Formats: sequence, structure tokens, C-alpha cells
Amino acid sequence: MSGTDFSIHYPLEAIPEPGGHLEIRPGIFWLRVPLPGKLDHINLWLLDDGDTWTLVDTGISWSEARTAWDKLATELVQDKPVGRIIVTHFHPDHVGMAGYLGDKFQAELAMTEMTAVRTRFLLDSKSADWKESVNAFCRLHGIREQDQYLSFTTGQQYRTVVTALPETVTYIDHEQPIPIGTQEWQPMVVCGHAEDHLALYCPALKLLISGDQVLPTITSNVGLHVNNDDEDALDDYLSSMTRFAELPEDTLVLPSHGRIFTGLYKRIAAINHSHDRQLSKVYDLCEAPGNAWDVAPKLFTRRLDEFNRIMAFGETLAHLEYLHNRGKLTKEMRNGTCYYAQAVN
Repeated sequence: MSGTDFSIHYPLEAIPEPGGHLEIRPGIFWLRVPLPGKLDHINLWLLDDGDTWTLVDTGISWSEARTAWDKLATELVQDKPVGRIIVTHFHPDHVGMAGYLGDKFQAELAMTEMTAVRTRFLLDSKSADWKESVNAFCRLHGIREQDQYLSFTTGQQYRTVVTALPETVTYIDHEQPIPIGTQEWQPMVVCGHAEDHLALYCPALKLLISGDQVLPTITSNVGLHVNNDDEDALDDYLSSMTRFAELPEDTLVLPSHGRIFTGLYKRIAAINHSHDRQLSKVYDLCEAPGNAWDVAPKLFTRRLDEFNRIMAFGETLAHLEYLHNRGKLTKEMRNGTCYYAQAVN
């Protein structure tokens, strides 16, 4: 596989400046809104919907994003309102300003039912209600930073960057095409990175709004945590890629981060290859039995902050469980903690 060509093509030289926009097709605008931290931006998509606009995703709720939206509102939507906001999934950079922008533009808010459920849970949950189950999960997988993990899983950090949803949210049907302007967009609901992650594909234009499921240069986090630890998240993610592989090879991909690109099949192959390498590393790390919390820093060796340490743990656990489900690793309990080890053939 080392000689495989995974190169993709970036057909547009221009990139919107932070808080800026670029028309990539008639009536389809690429917006770029700032994010804090290394990722630094999210791509949003503004689609001509006749008398109004449809916006896909929002950015997180913080001062620089609101400043960017003030600029975008002046330059793009002052004469034609945003009539609908579609959210691809519940992560803060996608849903964070949905309530704020919904109020600002008096727009309909649309997402899958599961996205609404997960968002409301993280906005409304109380740590005390979940402390016992989170502590049990932490003991099971060797997590020593239990207070930080409780904060992460019950939305204490989430609520600082996500505005409240309105009482009424329109649920997107997984199978029903969405008319936007003169075109129809087919919802493609996929899993692994987030429950009910929504991508949108327009057959007439050969455009795919891929959200976080397919990104041009980085692989999306695929994690197992206390709320989904009964799933095989990595298998769900990799299986979801087969849906994108059914699209035309010359599909133009509009990702949530990075640049617009073509070469969807090559990018899928590269993502699969990346996870194959991670699985091989995880297997090798289990030559001696280890729990997920201790294996994670051996897999992700760079220095991580508190949030990314938890994300690395979740991804490590997803890979451990994937290998266990296929008979490659065994599990045994030691003093209430789960240890993974290479299976004896």
C-alpha cells in the first residue's frame, strides 16, 4: 500500500478569508467562519433557495464567529433573508450558533431527530444525574481524570459554545429529498463520527456537502464513550463510506474543514488505509495487556491538552473494540478494569 496514489485535486485556487465568502457555483456560496484552536475554521454553505437562503451549519458561539456573521449578514443576506438552517450533526462547531442565527434571521431550523436529541441532552443534562454511570465507565476503562470526563460527557463545556435550540425544530427524513431552490438534495445519513451525521448530495450538480465524514487532509475522530459504548463506531464509520463510494467519481466535495476537492474515491481509500494502520498499531500495543486509557497516549504520542486527551481515548477505545469484535483481541477484567490483549491463535 505504500506506493498507492492517494492524491486528490483542489479545483479552486481561491479560499474565502475568515468571515468571507466565495461563490463556487451560481447561487452556492462557500463561507469560512473562525474557530478557536488549531483547526481555526469551519466551512459553511449558503444555498440559493428562491426568495430566501438555506444555510448548512453555523460555527460555534463565540465573539469572533458573531463578528464574522455580522459581516456576512451585511454582505450577503441583507436583501434576502436566511429562511432555513440545516445542521449536519450535534458537534459544537456545526450546531453552536443555530439558536442564535435562527433568532437573528427568524429562520426554520432543520436537523435529524437524533441530532436534536443529542444537542438538547448536552444542553440540558445535569452532571449529578450521570455521575454514577460515568464513574463506572471510567473505572471500566482506566480513566483517571474522572471529573474532566464527567464534564465532557454531560455538556458542561458544550454549553459554553452552543446556544439553546428553539422549541420547534424540523426533523429531516433520512430518505426524503430536500428541495433547495431549483435543485433537490438527497440526505445521506451516516454514522461513526457522530450519531445521524447528515451529508447532502445534489445529483444534478454532482456536489456533496460531506460535513466531517470526509475531509481532505485529516481523518475525523471516531470515538466510543459512555453514551455509545455498546456500538462498533469504527465499523459504522467505515461502512458508511461505501455510500459515498457509490457517487460519481468526479463529485465535487464540499467539506466542513479544509479546501473543496475532487478525488472522493482516493480520499476514501486514504482514510481506510489510515485506519488500517491505526488498527495495526493498536494490535501491536496490546502485546502486553492494557486498558484503553493507558493505550491511548502510546497511540497518540504528541502532547495533548485535556480535551484532546479524552478524544484520543475515545478513538483508541473504538479501535480496541473493533479488533475485539473480530477476534483479534481478548478482554479480561482486573480489579474492575477492562484489559485488552492479543488473542492467541
